[in-house]
This record gives sequence, structure tokens and C-alpha cells, in this order.
Amino acid sequence: MTYHSLPQMCVCVILEALLDLLIELVILDGSVCTRDHYPIWLSAYTASMSQADQKLLILLYLYEQAGANTIGFRLVTIKL
Repeated sequence: MTYHSLPQMCVCVILEALLDLLIELVILDGSVCTRDHYPIWLSAYTASMSQADQKLLILLYLYEQAGANTIGFRLVTIKL
């Protein structure tokens, strides 16, 4: 079974569970936050009201609170 053969609902559940795990990890030990992770979380963010995006915003916030150097990274929206 590949990623593309999984039903979309299953992928969302897995993604949200993974984000929950990452959030708990960062809460327990903020030293895991590094600048190298930040672009990955930003690229996954789609600016929707989905549970996954809301959890990504929490993760980004926790990274900033843990002292990860986020200067130079920002969200840019492109109007089509």
C-alpha cells in the first residue's frame, strides 16, 4: 500500500496524529526545536481552517516560544 492509495480521510487522521505527537514532544522538550525544521512546517501550512493547519500554527508558535531562531522566515500569500 502506498501513500497515494490511502483514502484521503485516513491521510488526514494520520497527519493530525503526527502533529499531535510533535506538539507533545516540543512541549516536553523544547530543545528539539531547530531552525532547520521551521521551513518544513511553513511549507506544510496551507492557510486553511483545517485541524492540521491549526495544529501546525500551534507547532510554529511553540517553536518560537522554545527560542528557535525564526528570523528570516515568514508566510507569504500570493494573490492570483
